[in-house]
Amino acid sequence: MQKDSELWSGCLSGALEESDFIQAFVEAGMIGVTSVVRQQEAWQTVNDIEFRSLTVIAYRPQEAPCCAAGGEVMYNGPFEEVSDESGMVFIRGERTGVDAGQLAMFNTAPYQNMFTCFDGAGADVSIRESDGDCC
Repeated sequence: MQKDSELWSGCLSGALEESDFIQAFVEAGMIGVTSVVRQQEAWQTVNDIEFRSLTVIAYRPQEAPCCAAGGEVMYNGPFEEVSDESGMVFIRGERTGVDAGQLAMFNTAPYQNMFTCFDGAGADVSIRESDGDCC
């Protein structure tokens, strides 16, 4: 396929598998990488290989303010536990100590509604994303 100029011009020879496409965002330093739309039907099949579109949302990590204190986060669910890209495990309903960068990250999209954030003194400092309903 890579030697076929027609497939190259149609961007098919350089296409990535879904897992490699998502991993490219992770390797670029993005966080919260989420597959949001996957085309159900292949728009083209070549040599029994299906090609389809995949839409991904990813976020650039925020830098924590210099000398900012960390805190704790509590994973709200629905899963019993989750782990982040660094391998840190968060158990539903349990507070976990985090550094300032992690605290800032879990208090922004896409994580902010999944975690409750607490400052070093234990105060809830969560910023909740509105679902658009006013009442």
